[in-house]
Amino acid sequence: MTCEVQTPATRKHDPASSHHAEREITGSGARAAQQRQAAEAVRQNPGVTSSELARRSGIDRHTLGRRLPECETAGAVIRGTQVRDPETGRLGVSWWPAEYTQDHHRRDCLDAERICRMTDRRERRRALAKIHGDRGEEAAGRVRRLVEQIWSERKGRAANAG
Repeated sequence: MTCEVQTPATRKHDPASSHHAEREITGSGARAAQQRQAAEAVRQNPGVTSSELARRSGIDRHTLGRRLPECETAGAVIRGTQVRDPETGRLGVSWWPAEYTQDHHRRDCLDAERICRMTDRRERRRALAKIHGDRGEEAAGRVRRLVEQIWSERKGRAANAG
């Protein structure tokens, strides 16, 4: 799905320089290119915050902050629930590819919980390898990130309890 939406990037009362910049970035095709890059970054890193997406993709976080809502309007990405950024610890909205459904997420979460209950490291690796083989690299990456998030949250709760 392409992500090219031409909603206004400025508001009526923004300064003239903002309107000029909007005409320039839209007219040059840079805005559409940034939208495609943002949508592709979300496809490769589903379910992360824009801050984490910026770190992983190398796209400026301010650019993502402007382009992701435009991609949402175009129907290329979906704004998800709030998640905790693993590096900063701050809550932020998660971003998902439009083709990623609740059923996908539910299955990923169930797989991640199952893997977290496994005590043997080799067994966990085999489970992830099976997901990779059955559902592909993207699914295995999503499940791996969910496992890391679950473990991180559990460590945080244990540290706060002790």
